[in-house]
Amino acid sequence: MKSRFVAMAAHEFRNPLSVILANVELLQQMWRRQPPEIVDRRLAVIEAQVTGLNEIVRSLLELSRIQSGAVAFRPVRLNLAELCRDVIRQLQLAPSDAPSVCYEPPPAPVWVQGDPVLLQRIIHNIIANARKYTLNAMPVEVTLATTAADVQLSVTDHGIGIEPSDLRQIFEPFHRGANVQDIPGTGLGMAIVKQLIELHQGRIRIESEVGVGTTVTLELPAASAA
Repeated sequence: MKSRFVAMAAHEFRNPLSVILANVELLQQMWRRQPPEIVDRRLAVIEAQVTGLNEIVRSLLELSRIQSGAVAFRPVRLNLAELCRDVIRQLQLAPSDAPSVCYEPPPAPVWVQGDPVLLQRIIHNIIANARKYTLNAMPVEVTLATTAADVQLSVTDHGIGIEPSDLRQIFEPFHRGANVQDIPGTGLGMAIVKQLIELHQGRIRIESEVGVGTTVTLELPAASAA
């Protein structure tokens, strides 16, 4: 794990810091001679890189809190169908060339007992991953199904897929697939998702085929409608 962390940090921290430093040096040298729109563009690049670094640090701290039992867990009865709709809306409002998300909410509420903040984080992470690793224009599909015992949330993409050897290690912190190439990431997302789902007494399953796509299915205990 330590070796994976060093490899991740060397790439995910060094590259943004290099971009930030290069833009700061250019601004220092040519601040007064550059048109305002060029200055704004360089400041936007710096802001984007800092935001990415902040997300990495946040993920590291979140995983540490979960593993130490320090994460706040405040379950309430909530409508998972509505929560999914809100997360998807937030994702699609942000400017992006990522694929669209197809989601048809069930006609009736889907009740679960869960922490809305943590469930939002879980759903956001899985859908964002599906969009990130879909390098074509095919949409990501989100579906909700219910049984007598549980609720199943599935996210299906038609992206690069996951190698069988990587699939066995997908929930290990800092592990990244051999075929992700230059797609940015820390290898922390699925480790965090798995532990947060288990905190909800739920389960996570992943099915994938390289070059075809991936389906992530969450199973959560259903809550009563009343």
